[in-house]
Amino acid sequence: MEANFFGLISVCQSLIPLVRSGGRCCKTETNAANGWTTWSYGVSKLGVILLSKIQAEKISLDESRQNILVNACSPGFVQTDMTADLPETEHDVSIKITTVEGADTPVFVALLPPGVKEPNGQFLLRRKVYDFLNTDVIIQK
Repeated sequence: MEANFFGLISVCQSLIPLVRSGGRCCKTETNAANGWTTWSYGVSKLGVILLSKIQAEKISLDESRQNILVNACSPGFVQTDMTADLPETEHDVSIKITTVEGADTPVFVALLPPGVKEPNGQFLLRRKVYDFLNTDVIIQK
Protein backbone atom coordinates (compact mmCIF):
# COMPACT_ATOMS: atom_id res chain seq x y z
CA MET A 1 0.00 0.00 0.00
CA GLU A 2 2.76 2.44 0.94
CA ALA A 3 4.64 2.20 -2.38
CA ASN A 4 1.91 1.31 -4.84
CA PHE A 5 -0.88 3.54 -3.57
CA PHE A 6 0.39 6.24 -1.23
CA GLY A 7 3.62 6.58 -3.20
CA LEU A 8 1.60 7.20 -6.35
CA ILE A 9 -0.51 9.82 -4.60
CA SER A 10 2.63 11.59 -3.40
CA VAL A 11 4.21 11.61 -6.85
CA CYS A 12 0.99 12.86 -8.45
CA GLN A 13 0.67 15.68 -5.91
CA SER A 14 4.20 16.75 -6.78
CA LEU A 15 4.06 16.41 -10.55
CA ILE A 16 0.52 17.41 -11.52
CA PRO A 17 1.17 21.10 -10.73
CA LEU A 18 4.04 20.98 -13.27
CA VAL A 19 1.81 19.93 -16.20
CA ARG A 20 1.20 22.85 -18.52
CA SER A 21 -2.15 23.63 -20.12
CA GLY A 22 -2.78 21.15 -22.92
CA GLY A 23 -0.24 18.68 -21.48
CA ARG A 24 -0.78 15.05 -22.49
CA CYS A 25 0.86 11.69 -22.01
CA CYS A 26 2.69 10.33 -25.03
CA LYS A 27 0.97 7.35 -26.62
CA THR A 28 3.23 4.36 -27.20
CA GLU A 29 3.09 4.55 -30.98
CA THR A 30 4.19 8.20 -30.99
CA ASN A 31 7.15 7.97 -28.60
CA ALA A 32 9.89 8.18 -31.24
CA ALA A 33 8.14 10.95 -33.17
CA ASN A 34 8.00 13.02 -30.00
CA GLY A 35 11.64 12.43 -29.07
CA TRP A 36 10.99 9.85 -26.36
CA THR A 37 12.57 6.46 -25.94
CA THR A 38 10.51 3.29 -26.01
CA TRP A 39 12.31 2.14 -22.85
CA SER A 40 10.38 3.71 -19.97
CA TYR A 41 13.21 3.03 -17.49
CA GLY A 42 15.21 6.01 -18.74
CA VAL A 43 12.19 8.28 -18.66
CA SER A 44 11.48 7.24 -15.07
CA LYS A 45 15.06 8.16 -14.14
CA LEU A 46 14.61 11.57 -15.73
CA GLY A 47 11.61 12.00 -13.43
CA VAL A 48 13.79 11.14 -10.43
CA ILE A 49 16.40 13.71 -11.50
CA LEU A 50 13.78 16.43 -11.89
CA LEU A 51 12.14 15.50 -8.60
CA SER A 52 15.47 15.81 -6.79
CA LYS A 53 15.98 19.28 -8.30
CA ILE A 54 12.53 20.33 -7.10
CA GLN A 55 13.07 18.87 -3.63
CA ALA A 56 16.48 20.56 -3.28
CA GLU A 57 14.95 23.92 -4.14
CA LYS A 58 12.02 23.42 -1.77
CA ILE A 59 14.27 22.40 1.13
CA SER A 60 16.68 25.29 0.51
CA LEU A 61 13.78 27.75 0.92
CA ASP A 62 12.83 26.27 4.32
CA GLU A 63 14.86 28.19 6.91
CA SER A 64 14.14 25.55 9.56
CA ARG A 65 16.03 22.93 7.51
CA GLN A 66 19.69 23.77 7.01
CA ASN A 67 22.64 21.95 5.44
CA ILE A 68 20.55 19.39 3.56
CA LEU A 69 21.73 18.40 0.09
CA VAL A 70 19.45 16.60 -2.36
CA ASN A 71 21.02 15.17 -5.50
CA ALA A 72 20.37 12.48 -8.05
CA CYS A 73 23.15 10.22 -9.22
CA SER A 74 23.71 7.37 -11.58
CA PRO A 75 25.92 4.42 -10.77
CA GLY A 76 26.52 4.01 -14.50
CA PHE A 77 25.67 1.03 -16.68
CA VAL A 78 26.11 -1.73 -14.11
CA GLN A 79 26.23 -5.44 -14.88
CA THR A 80 23.09 -6.73 -13.12
CA ASP A 81 20.39 -9.28 -13.71
CA MET A 82 18.37 -6.52 -15.41
CA THR A 83 21.14 -5.65 -17.90
CA ALA A 84 22.56 -9.15 -18.41
CA ASP A 85 20.34 -10.08 -21.36
CA LEU A 86 20.18 -6.74 -23.17
CA PRO A 87 21.15 -7.18 -26.82
CA GLU A 88 24.46 -5.67 -27.92
CA THR A 89 22.65 -3.81 -30.69
CA GLU A 90 20.58 -1.91 -28.12
CA HIS A 91 23.33 -1.03 -25.64
CA ASP A 92 27.12 -1.11 -25.78
CA VAL A 93 27.81 -4.01 -23.42
CA SER A 94 31.50 -3.07 -23.29
CA ILE A 95 30.66 -0.14 -20.98
CA LYS A 96 29.07 -2.23 -18.22
CA ILE A 97 30.80 -1.85 -14.87
CA THR A 98 30.82 -3.92 -11.70
CA THR A 99 28.50 -3.26 -8.79
CA VAL A 100 31.50 -2.11 -6.74
CA GLU A 101 32.41 0.45 -9.43
CA GLY A 102 28.76 1.46 -9.64
CA ALA A 103 28.60 2.13 -5.90
CA ASP A 104 31.33 4.79 -6.07
CA THR A 105 29.21 7.83 -7.01
CA PRO A 106 26.23 7.06 -4.72
CA VAL A 107 28.61 6.56 -1.78
CA PHE A 108 30.54 9.71 -2.71
CA VAL A 109 27.33 11.78 -2.69
CA ALA A 110 26.06 10.18 0.52
CA LEU A 111 29.32 10.93 2.35
CA LEU A 112 29.81 14.57 1.37
CA PRO A 113 31.26 16.30 4.44
CA PRO A 114 29.18 18.54 6.74
CA GLY A 115 29.09 22.18 5.71
CA VAL A 116 29.46 21.48 2.00
CA LYS A 117 26.96 23.55 -0.02
CA GLU A 118 27.37 21.89 -3.43
CA PRO A 119 26.43 19.85 -5.27
CA ASN A 120 22.78 20.42 -4.48
CA GLY A 121 19.87 19.75 -6.82
CA GLN A 122 22.28 18.23 -9.33
CA PHE A 123 22.73 15.03 -11.31
CA LEU A 124 26.05 13.23 -10.86
CA LEU A 125 27.72 10.45 -12.82
CA ARG A 126 31.28 9.29 -12.08
CA ARG A 127 31.45 11.97 -9.36
CA LYS A 128 30.91 14.67 -12.00
CA VAL A 129 27.92 17.05 -12.18
CA TYR A 130 26.02 16.99 -15.47
CA ASP A 131 23.36 19.33 -16.78
CA PHE A 132 21.20 16.34 -17.65
CA LEU A 133 18.45 18.40 -19.27
CA ASN A 134 20.66 20.27 -21.71
CA THR A 135 23.60 17.92 -22.27
CA ASP A 136 23.83 14.45 -23.69
CA VAL A 137 25.35 12.25 -21.01
CA ILE A 138 27.57 9.65 -22.58
CA ILE A 139 28.22 6.80 -20.17
CA GLN A 140 31.80 5.69 -20.56
CA LYS A 141 33.87 3.27 -18.55
